Amino acid sequence: MRRSLIAVVAGFCLIADTSADARPNGAMSGSYAWIHTKQGSSRVIAWARPRFQGFINEVERSGYRVGAPGCLSSGHMQHSKHHWGGACDLFVQVARNRTRLRLPPNHMAIALRYGLIDGCMWRNPDCGHFEVPVGG
Repeated sequence: MRRSLIAVVAGFCLIADTSADARPNGAMSGSYAWIHTKQGSSRVIAWARPRFQGFINEVERSGYRVGAPGCLSSGHMQHSKHHWGGACDLFVQVARNRTRLRLPPNHMAIALRYGLIDGCMWRNPDCGHFEVPVGG
């Protein structure tokens, strides 16, 4: 298993297993699984389902709406993790870094706890976008 430091945000370090089963073209191998919010469902790569579903469950338990997830999709940028189910747009993301629903103040810490990268952490932020830290 190869581990890599993915991010340091607000004193939290995200260290992830980056030795995932990657195909030569960069797409992740494996089957798909459904994730569910109170407003809808979408498919993600099966091995990432516990990460996304755990994040969603914790956010919804804290009283926030997540909206219908936008995950597995071919309508994104060329190297997007959405193409193979490794990314989800949540909180009704209407454009890059724009959501209709309010994100909880601790969303970055929750994402890190479930091994997800929060697009809000990027130099060019994309709040509402969450992804696994491998492949793609």
